[in-house]
Amino acid sequence: MEGVSNIWIEKGIEKGKESGMKAMKNMLIDALTIKYKNISQSVGNFIQSIKDEDTLQQLHREAILSNSFSEFQHKLATIRAS
Repeated sequence: MEGVSNIWIEKGIEKGKESGMKAMKNMLIDALTIKYKNISQSVGNFIQSIKDEDTLQQLHREAILSNSFSEFQHKLATIRAS
């Protein structure tokens, strides 16, 4: 019985992480949309494809610190290449 409860706990943790990642992606897209009005579909699609929390945090910082959408895209390209 202990094994079953551990599986449920692990599934709950995984589901929580997925929800957190989805929220982080939405917050990043919202920040970009608020700051720059429109973002390209390719940028939105790339953000949705990110699986790494650290990358999302870095991009969120870059969205705040960038002076233009072009500057953000340049930083995004650097992150894509790494």
